[in-house]
Amino acid sequence: MEAITKWNAWAEVLEQPPSIVLAGPPNVGKSTLFNRWNQAALATIQDGHGTTRDAVEVVLRLGAKGEEALFTLTDTAGLGDAMRALDQKAMQFAWEQIDAAWKVIWVLDASEKPSEAVLPRLQNRRSEDLVLLNRMDLNPGWVPSSLGIAPDFHGDQNQASTLIAELEAKLLQQLGAPPPPGTLVAVRKAQREALEDLLHGLG
Repeated sequence: MEAITKWNAWAEVLEQPPSIVLAGPPNVGKSTLFNRWNQAALATIQDGHGTTRDAVEVVLRLGAKGEEALFTLTDTAGLGDAMRALDQKAMQFAWEQIDAAWKVIWVLDASEKPSEAVLPRLQNRRSEDLVLLNRMDLNPGWVPSSLGIAPDFHGDQNQASTLIAELEAKLLQQLGAPPPPGTLVAVRKAQREALEDLLHGLG
């Protein structure tokens, strides 16, 4: 049974494509990253705040050939202060997407400190979530370490393909190696819970 439960993290992924959510302030490059990641112009990109008001989602296939798994990538509305009513509604939906996510990639702008609407959630984020400090080609406007934030990645407009490869590798690394072909995996949540209960009972 332990040999089966060993693959529970992968079983969860195989049961239903988990959600990877891009989150952060407006106009920090979330939609640009989203579009380059899925190589399709599905999100609106333009200057100005609040350009993405609805969550936009695509399916990604990540992993080495023959070992791929499906994930969903979601681009959300910018999170900030003093939003208009329409943006407030979109922001509330963004928080819901963040709370329901498998992993969150927080995208921040190196030239502008996140607002008070974002900082508390960012500072208290889950340990498995990732932080990307974007636009490193601009003049720095704040020091993340002074706010207790340690970015996992640094990006700029000229290294998108390298950055995406690094993000994918990190996300898959958190899962560990995939189960070898022919391995028994408890794909259904009810199966995993029943096995865990049995193991606890035997312990």
